[in-house]
Amino acid sequence: MMTADRPQSISLLVCALGGEGGGVLARWLVDTAVAAGHAAQSTSIPGVAQRTGATTYYIEVDASPSVPGNIRPLFSLYPVPGALDLLASSELLETVRQIGAGFATREHTHVLSSTHRTLTTAEKMQLGDGRAPSPRLLEVVRAHSVRTHVFDMAALAREAGTAISAVMLGAIAASGVLPFAREHYEATIRRGGKGVEASLRGFELGLDEVRGLRTRVAVPSVPLAALPPTAEIAARFPAATLDIIAAGLARLREYQDEEYARLYLRRLERIRDAEAHVDPGGANGSIATREAARSLALWMAFDDVVRVADLKSRACPARGRRRPGRLAAPLRLLEAGHRRNRRLAAAWHGGALAAMGAAPGCGRPFAAGVCDHAGKPSRAQPGTVARAGFDEGPAPARQSFRAGAGNDRALA
Repeated sequence: MMTADRPQSISLLVCALGGEGGGVLARWLVDTAVAAGHAAQSTSIPGVAQRTGATTYYIEVDASPSVPGNIRPLFSLYPVPGALDLLASSELLETVRQIGAGFATREHTHVLSSTHRTLTTAEKMQLGDGRAPSPRLLEVVRAHSVRTHVFDMAALAREAGTAISAVMLGAIAASGVLPFAREHYEATIRRGGKGVEASLRGFELGLDEVRGLRTRVAVPSVPLAALPPTAEIAARFPAATLDIIAAGLARLREYQDEEYARLYLRRLERIRDAEAHVDPGGANGSIATREAARSLALWMAFDDVVRVADLKSRACPARGRRRPGRLAAPLRLLEAGHRRNRRLAAAWHGGALAAMGAAPGCGRPFAAGVCDHAGKPSRAQPGTVARAGFDEGPAPARQSFRAGAGNDRALA
């Protein structure tokens, strides 16, 4: 802050998400300043994990080296809107969020931001593309900064094999806001003693990116190829809807089976007929049928507990698939899902255990046992879940027990 006989301190606001090393970056900046003979202070405001919030780190550095006998600087604990020298953020929407709070101004603030996105919960909840448009976000960033450097910090971090904080440190060093040489930052990283080489690689990539030394290679975007619709589908639905319908059919066949995909078409035909009744000539481009085709496919392929388990348990192609067979030992489960216990029990009741070769009816006590202990971890005993000594043999036929199977009334 400004005093009568001292120059203004340099203020920085660092924004990072969980696991990106924001705390390490703040310590690096303070340690670099102190090692270079400048007084510095750092405070942090923790946010919520898993992208429903972010942690901000506010750093103030004395612009002049400390001199014995001089008055010690008085730093602020929080950033002052409109007085920020540098805003560095690891995610584009977080950058705009801080700008919306008034911290960055066109007259004073240098903004460093990554262009990559980590979607918010609200964006993920949308059935369609609920993402905030990045071009519009970039316009906001450029309109509220005296200088702007935006690039994909996450990509450089992956290239260097390190956390994004190392790339951000290099970008801050290259911005010239702080009066320190490259050697000061590198010495700080080495003093840390952990992941030194990878952090130095990330630091160099961020430094070169802001300084404009990296060779930029334009990579053309390749659109996803539309699945070719069959002649039957092309004859039943308007041409403007065929690409979405083909993608929806492919999703539902993979999600369950061919009959489930045909159910999707039967439901969609009702939307098509209703739209044709009010717009016989198709002047609106069959927009209602097209949007319904997209949303209906997402609704019918909802990622319930069984779907998530299916996706997570698929074998990696590099390791090959597990050999089909029946259980040869008692099945022992430890469920610590707390509130999701009832959902797990509902999925396992009857159908799932039968598909694994368990004795008829053994799913009922399992379901009851889990539901009785809902809200706390519960252990299912081997005798409760399945009989011991299953013999190896051909895998039983897969049964359809996914939520939504045969549930035509839900969307009728």
